[in-house]
Amino acid sequence: MFYITGPGHGGPGLVANMYLEGTYSEIYPNISQDEHGMKRLFKQFSFPGGIPSHVSPDTPGSIDEGGELGYALSHAYGTASDNPDLIVACVVGDGEAETGSMATSWHSNKFLNPVHDGAVLPILHLNGYKIAGPTVLARIPTPTHSSQSPIIACAAATTTTSSSPASSQLRSGWTWTPRASIARRASASGHGQATTRVRNLTS
Repeated sequence: MFYITGPGHGGPGLVANMYLEGTYSEIYPNISQDEHGMKRLFKQFSFPGGIPSHVSPDTPGSIDEGGELGYALSHAYGTASDNPDLIVACVVGDGEAETGSMATSWHSNKFLNPVHDGAVLPILHLNGYKIAGPTVLARIPTPTHSSQSPIIACAAATTTTSSSPASSQLRSGWTWTPRASIARRASASGHGQATTRVRNLTS
């Protein structure tokens, strides 16, 4: 499994994961696994001499610090190419989803060969906002998302993040096709609390 995310300002979430599972403290012993270390971790965020709000090269596990938003998904498909045993999970945020380069990246599933290449699971995380304001995709009704899915040769199934008949449907009986699996996950922000998983129409 390989994880890719866009170079947005969600870095603290990834740093927090590294800290909670212990890797961050192994690399930076002064950020210890106690109250004192946690206080130091919090105080260094977005502060001179500290760590930035994105995943920088000094974040454990980071292999690339990209420029502008829009290329996470194309990197994910490139990573899966010629790696048949690899699954690449790619999280795309609201802001990145609105870029032109990301709009074309959704078609990259057409370049993967299920025999020779790995699988990509794009996850569109709709929390309703980007750094400068509200986002478009989070305000489009869920049926519209589903009706647009044939454009990327996928069929969508939508569920809320809570327990519901739709979420039960996803947990029971779906046969996933890695070649064109897409997931849309929304936080409970009141602007479309949904998770969408997508499978190949040709399956």
